[in-house]
Amino acid sequence: IDPFSLVVASATACIRAVEGEQADMAIIPALEASPLPSGLDKTVIASDRLAFCAREVIADLVWVENGKLYGPIMTYAPGTAYGARVSELLSREGLGLANTPVCESASAEAFLAQARAGMGAGWIPQSLISKEDRLLSLREHALDLDYEIICVERAN
Repeated sequence: IDPFSLVVASATACIRAVEGEQADMAIIPALEASPLPSGLDKTVIASDRLAFCAREVIADLVWVENGKLYGPIMTYAPGTAYGARVSELLSREGLGLANTPVCESASAEAFLAQARAGMGAGWIPQSLISKEDRLLSLREHALDLDYEIICVERAN
């Protein structure tokens, strides 16, 4: 195997790295409807879902009433791709958060760890969740988001 470098960055930074020839490819969630910059191609390699979920003890504390989502909710930081999509979803559903989020982060992995610990409900990529996590999908609130995972490369 030839040596390689793996860099973790935002989707935007990954696309810029491929565009600027600082990376051969980027594997990112396709959360935005905007087209890729010219000279780049994408290949869909998987699909995933941001599942609104929590441990059972927390799931019982989450409810929707009068256009508000109540409970200990974890949200993605403003300016992140996940955050923008969740905000769009809540807006489309006519929902706002009733309380200040218990946590705000750019990291899905951080939300998974916190959800495992019973700290709140949040949107976690289904591909990260295992049966051992004992998380319940809160599908009754219809707040899951499907999306594709793409590989971005320079066009030949």
